[in-house]
Amino acid sequence: MNKATIDPTNNVPRRWAGWWRRYQEIKLIGRDPILAMGLLLVGVFVFLFIAFPLLRVVWQGFFDLETGELSLEYFGRYIDPAFRTYSWNVLWDTLSMGIATAAGGTLIGFVFAYTMVRCSVPGHRFWHIFTLLPTISPPFAIAIATILLFGRAGLVTRQLLGIRFTQGMNDIYGIDGLVFVQIITFFPVAYLIIRAMLER
Repeated sequence: MNKATIDPTNNVPRRWAGWWRRYQEIKLIGRDPILAMGLLLVGVFVFLFIAFPLLRVVWQGFFDLETGELSLEYFGRYIDPAFRTYSWNVLWDTLSMGIATAAGGTLIGFVFAYTMVRCSVPGHRFWHIFTLLPTISPPFAIAIATILLFGRAGLVTRQLLGIRFTQGMNDIYGIDGLVFVQIITFFPVAYLIIRAMLER
């Protein structure tokens, strides 16, 4: 049996070979109705709850909310000097939150990885699974738990420590709370990477 009978793309021009291969893969998926139905449901879910809301927001950005007429007013604010300070503040807060999250997550991930690899820790498997829990929990679960524990009426802040937040006091709803939640959410990724490096 020669290559001509094995490779279905041998008669297809080279520039169309990739598209032809994708077409053959789609045909194979169509032969399995359960797989095809599952992919269809996932595609519909992604479109309804991710793509459609994003497209709707972008589409509404081209129209005036009051008159409904075509307008580039909202996009013009990005270069408007009156909004420049606000835009720079948003950019700085985003960068500082990302840097703090990356630094904190990497530090905690290193501590966990070094402890698990180089130290004799009792309950080694339990702590490994415990460290990976944030990766399998829903994204909002850690945020809700943080609010219930450390919010203005949280179990720790009000019930245990008796803190009564007044106006102007720092609470969990600021950028430090966001950094805390993101560190807890993403440090397992750093833990897995650093642990793999230390085990070499």
